[in-house]
Amino acid sequence: MRTNVPVARKVVRVLIYYWRLLLYAATTKARIFHVLWNNKFELLDRTLLMLYYRVLGKRVVLTAHNINAGERDGTDSFVNRFTLRIQYLLADHIFVHTEKMRTELRTDFGVADIKSSATSQVNCIGV
Repeated sequence: MRTNVPVARKVVRVLIYYWRLLLYAATTKARIFHVLWNNKFELLDRTLLMLYYRVLGKRVVLTAHNINAGERDGTDSFVNRFTLRIQYLLADHIFVHTEKMRTELRTDFGVADIKSSATSQVNCIGV
């Protein structure tokens, strides 16, 4: 993230991060993965990484902080909407912050009501 780091070093760091993530997902006994936020490479995270988790038999819970940030920011595209649709399809459950977001998931991306819940309706239990 720092600007004074050479690009090659940044690339190596990112590759190491993804390698560790893939290795962890393959070796952990955890059955549920909770994705709080996509990384820098959203297209990869939304599609291949989500598919990888599913192939490993992991259940994926996703917190959608924004249903479609591209639409909000004026940078929406077919690829953005397509990869979001894939991510929402591959998630087992999606937490959203408001009923409006839940409705947006249903109307814009065809997510079944049973798959999403607004956090205001969810009881959180501390561990």
